Amino acid sequence: MTMEKSDNHKKKPDPEIVAGNSKHLLNSIKNTVTINDLKEKEYAGEDLTPRERTAIINYDRYRLRILKNTSNESDFHKKYLYLQILANTKPYEEFLKPEYYQ
Repeated sequence: MTMEKSDNHKKKPDPEIVAGNSKHLLNSIKNTVTINDLKEKEYAGEDLTPRERTAIINYDRYRLRILKNTSNESDFHKKYLYLQILANTKPYEEFLKPEYYQ
């Protein structure tokens, strides 16, 4: 009795395709301007556009609103880390959306 490999067995992804997708993702990340990028720009004495300044103001208001509504220290730390991730990864344009104006 011989055992044949099933065609349903998953193949490993092509390394060239994976590398290409990774490069695309990295290029996309490199080209993203985040809230923290804008804060560094401002700290360096560079002028911000009105949209960039509004995004920072909206993020800071949102951050304060979220942190003020924490119920305990553990919740505060979780939300604080979440907000740091947002500031480091989300395009600043995200914070121009109406849900961040409040």
